[in-house]
Amino acid sequence: TEVRSLDNILIHTKKHWANVQYRPDSGILKVMECKNCHWEIPAENINIQLAVAKCGNCHTVFSFYDDIVAPGRRNPEDGRPDGRPVDAPGEEARKAFPRTGRFTAVSLPRGMSLEDTGIELRVLRRWFSPQIVVLTFFTVIWDAFLLFWFIIALSGGLYGMAAAGSIHLLVGVGLTYYVLAGYLNSTIVAVNENYIVVHHAPLPWRGAKTIQAADIDQVYCREGLNYSVHALLKDGQDIRLVHGLRNEVQALYIEQEAEKYLGIRDRPVRDELPRA
Repeated sequence: TEVRSLDNILIHTKKHWANVQYRPDSGILKVMECKNCHWEIPAENINIQLAVAKCGNCHTVFSFYDDIVAPGRRNPEDGRPDGRPVDAPGEEARKAFPRTGRFTAVSLPRGMSLEDTGIELRVLRRWFSPQIVVLTFFTVIWDAFLLFWFIIALSGGLYGMAAAGSIHLLVGVGLTYYVLAGYLNSTIVAVNENYIVVHHAPLPWRGAKTIQAADIDQVYCREGLNYSVHALLKDGQDIRLVHGLRNEVQALYIEQEAEKYLGIRDRPVRDELPRA
């Protein structure tokens, strides 16, 4: 891959141009290969600002931060490379994401995507799963039965029969809305320098919340009937950010990316999901 300028590298991401204001080491000025399958990584799959790349062959997302910073150039007091300017508040901490050795990095799970807009980092999780398909058949049968029920009741003037089916009608409306949300919705966890924002779209759904980043002490995961991600605040409050995750990898990935972006040093939290 040809690099024309070392002083001001422009990396094109999906929705913005990230202007990287630091000089990379000569070690990255070469063809990059996937650390998992050794497939050549094209330039459009490399984000120098976040020091991450995605393999188009095995879809592994990996960090090449340690490949950029040569040994012996770290400041022992803060763990950062010497002489590297800060691009924005919190950017320095994000680039020098502390590695405690408590766990190995989690690759981007199936059903999730990662997007850097230049202003914030967004982790998107689609709701769709095979269970939604099964529930679709049940919902269609339920709604068809209710339609037949109300046609008979209303056409025959049997208003008591129609009233008796009203509860089942509410259940049918709820099931239909849930199935539609399963096909269309995603949970978006947006992380920026000031806030963590969680919301669900495009269909409205409860559980949206906004938390100030400065108040967060730790982001961690829990296991119950399913997996969830929590924010432990500095005042001791425990706020559930996301729940209903299908597996531990999705939960750990959200924790990993949120702490990495905010520069939070990971440490053990009581009752958290253990990490390998």
